[in-house]
Amino acid sequence: MNALIDLISLTLTVLLPIAPAYLLYKTLPSSGNVNGNLHNIRFKLGGGAAGYLTILLIVINFMRPMEISAPRYEMVEMQGNVKIAGIPHSNIDLRQFKIGITPRKWDQEGFSGASQIKWNASIPKKIDAKNSSPWFFTHFVISYPDHNTINIALQDGKYDERLKLVNFETMTLDPSPSETLDAVIVLSTEQ
Repeated sequence: MNALIDLISLTLTVLLPIAPAYLLYKTLPSSGNVNGNLHNIRFKLGGGAAGYLTILLIVINFMRPMEISAPRYEMVEMQGNVKIAGIPHSNIDLRQFKIGITPRKWDQEGFSGASQIKWNASIPKKIDAKNSSPWFFTHFVISYPDHNTINIALQDGKYDERLKLVNFETMTLDPSPSETLDAVIVLSTEQ
């Protein structure tokens, strides 16, 4: 999209001065000349070409380059495993394991071991965070029906700058005696 905007800007910069140059040439026919050096290139033009070059240089001089703001964050992957304790592997329903990182992407990759779910999510990371945390949130929560919830600090993951990946150790969700919770990961800025 940015390339298209640049192409349109360049096209308009070159073509727009043709109209006034043509009008000047037709209404005020003259033997106007333009000559000189421009970036060590010597030129000498007359008539409509002189008017075109003059107007083109004026337009380019007053046209400010479009400043396309760079993104202030980049997307990185976050992944880990969750062991669902107290349930036989064959009874775990992957459809009940959910990660809520709206509007970010999340997925479960399936089983990575006995009663163990492999998960991943895409999260934003600040670019040029300077002296602050590069993360937009500090904790997330993992839960599964009839199991205790775990509050996990994002800084507990190991971040690999080269791979743009945050890896988490395997976490275990122990059975909860009476609670019924939906499986969800909730991002939070609270500590």
